[in-house]
Amino acid sequence: MAYTKLDGGITESTIWQAPDATRLVWITLLARADQNGYVGASMPGLAGLARVPLDACIAAIALLEGPDVWSRTKDYDGRRIAPADGGWVLLNHAKYRALQNADDRRERSRLAMAALRNKRKQALTVSGSYQSCAPLPQAEATTEEGKEKTKTARKRAAPAALVSVDDLIAEGVSKPHATDWLATRKGKGLAPLTSSIWAATKEEAAKANLTPGAAIARAAAEGWGGFKAKWVTEPDRVGSTVLTVPRSAAAEAASRARKQEEEAHAAQARSATPPAILAVLADRLRAK
Repeated sequence: MAYTKLDGGITESTIWQAPDATRLVWITLLARADQNGYVGASMPGLAGLARVPLDACIAAIALLEGPDVWSRTKDYDGRRIAPADGGWVLLNHAKYRALQNADDRRERSRLAMAALRNKRKQALTVSGSYQSCAPLPQAEATTEEGKEKTKTARKRAAPAALVSVDDLIAEGVSKPHATDWLATRKGKGLAPLTSSIWAATKEEAAKANLTPGAAIARAAAEGWGGFKAKWVTEPDRVGSTVLTVPRSAAAEAASRARKQEEEAHAAQARSATPPAILAVLADRLRAK
């Protein structure tokens, strides 16, 4: 069975200014068109369907097949139908069918949302009717206790605020060091940097007499995901793992200088004449 949704704009079209018989034939064609816009009928058959005289039907078809300079649709020079094998084809049927399908989808969506809102409203109404009954004092106390537990659980479940690169920069950390340090933490699989973790890190920096910026710069250079004061004050121990912390070139040079100085003193001590021997030689010289 054919079905066509009539466009309300038909009343503003030029076809609405045509004779009654033409309007009847046009609406009949719209009603009888299949999904491809095809209407199968003979001229007398169409006249019978439209309930118009045959000559009026012939005139209406001629008008619909002809160009219309006043038509709002300029496709096909305003022609509305074209002859086809065994009937006619509505030329703009696909265009209006697409518009109608979009309207249908919107209407179905509107109805579905209205039904959902109504269902939720009914559920709230039923829930409210149970609450309208006066609860027993013990039940009321239990309800209040449950509400407090729910509030506490929600507070505990609230995600902690994370410290971003911009937050670190505001604390005096340079952007490259902040970016590198956060990337190191992520690469090591450490927990996201929360405000509490950052506060503990700043406390450790203060213990090492370092600013947050200096502490994070050191951590980024050493590849540390966190920061502990003892990692700086006790450089041979990082956390609980014993390791040798790489030293800078200046530290290495100072160490080598101290070692060379110690070796020079030792050599000088070895080459020096012992005091006992000097005393014997002095006695011999006095004897002569």
